[in-house]
Amino acid sequence: MADQDYHAVFVGAGLISLTAAAALAKRGKRVLLLDTTRAHESDIHDAGFDFSSGPLLYLGYEKWGAMEGYFSQLAYPIPSLQKKGFSFQKVSPLLQLVSNKHRLSLFSDEEAYFDELKREFPKQAQKLKTLFDQMTREAAYFYPSLGQFQQLEVEGMAERLNQWKKQLDISQAILQQQKKKAFELIEPLNFKPNVLAYFKLLFLFAFKKPMREVSAFEMIQLFSGFQRGGVRMQDGDATLQHFFQGLIQTLGGKILKTPKISKYEVENKHVVQINLCDGSTLKADHFVVAAPPHRKTLNFYFSMPTKLIPSPMREALVMTWGEKPPKDFEDLIVLRLNQNTAPETSKTPAPSLIAVSILLRENASALDIDHEKLRESLLKRLHWLIPFSESEIKTLPSLEHHEITEEEISLPLGDITDGTKKEIAKGILNTLQPKGLKNVYWVKGHTSDYLGQGSAFLAGHHLAEFIEKSK
Repeated sequence: MADQDYHAVFVGAGLISLTAAAALAKRGKRVLLLDTTRAHESDIHDAGFDFSSGPLLYLGYEKWGAMEGYFSQLAYPIPSLQKKGFSFQKVSPLLQLVSNKHRLSLFSDEEAYFDELKREFPKQAQKLKTLFDQMTREAAYFYPSLGQFQQLEVEGMAERLNQWKKQLDISQAILQQQKKKAFELIEPLNFKPNVLAYFKLLFLFAFKKPMREVSAFEMIQLFSGFQRGGVRMQDGDATLQHFFQGLIQTLGGKILKTPKISKYEVENKHVVQINLCDGSTLKADHFVVAAPPHRKTLNFYFSMPTKLIPSPMREALVMTWGEKPPKDFEDLIVLRLNQNTAPETSKTPAPSLIAVSILLRENASALDIDHEKLRESLLKRLHWLIPFSESEIKTLPSLEHHEITEEEISLPLGDITDGTKKEIAKGILNTLQPKGLKNVYWVKGHTSDYLGQGSAFLAGHHLAEFIEKSK
């Protein structure tokens, strides 16, 4: 590749990076995206969903919300998106949480959700309502940063805007909730162990970390997203990746596939260029690094006759192991179901596909794992979940899907930063800056988390504005 100068170079293709790169390209800035994902081949593919990448559902994409506001600024109105390859369907969250004693569906309709909570936790219902009312009040102060571009047609909105101007700095409110732990809102209500177990499982699923590490702001984001519904990507993560890369190129940006970085050149606390292993260099005023999460997941794949799937079963299901989880793994199993709705015939049964993800504990190694033993344990759990399925669930080969690791990205920077990061500005979410480097920004890397927050569009929009205004 020939040496090039850019306004911004994006290392890695997370949703925040993709949205920021597209926004800058729309403004006429020279941008380059280094796509660090490795191509993978798979026969386990169905027209409705590619199990090798996720997520099933993105939350918080309501009318006048972050997705609609973002694309309107790019002059891509929502009705035209599907014609241009952005394949999605607006849905209510199709998610269930299952333990040995409880099975709860999460609904975007508040009344239906509380009916579900009252059914499973009848003696704790009032405390749960108190908690959710408190989150609703807190969210009202910084709702624009939960995914809003424009003023909502909501009763009392004008009064709330006046209240924000007079009494509260929205960014400061966000910062306060980010510093506060979710458990600080939950603990005073003295929930019983079964309710705490429900929250622990939900947070581990949504954030890949234990409840003690989840902030109050993250919890409010999560439930706010559920209440506003979401969209399902027809081909999962691949839809976002392919669409945004095409959009960036259409707007004048460039894409470089699977580059190998050898070194970051630094002068006066600024990265001035990236050296690639092929000998070429990339110079830019700003560098955005999408860092993958440090938590590893393993994926297993199964098929079974569609007719055996229980009718209450949702497209995404979260459950515990039902016993002590395997060594080095969290007590979390995430099941994604791709139900084949084609009519069955006696000669050609139509199987449905099941993808099962399990989460390694923090700092646990993925080496020396007995995959066959894990597969047998998962089959046992699936047989418990789906009655009469002992001889019907078939295992499928696992997929190879390598993505560049955080260590591979950060290693060239290891000699010039102590590893600590700070917020680049109040109110710009999920974007950090390494201390000692003034033109490098770290953002959340994966679009393939279990849940995608609509606020990523807002974060990418704000990051693009910040970069454009920075010297």
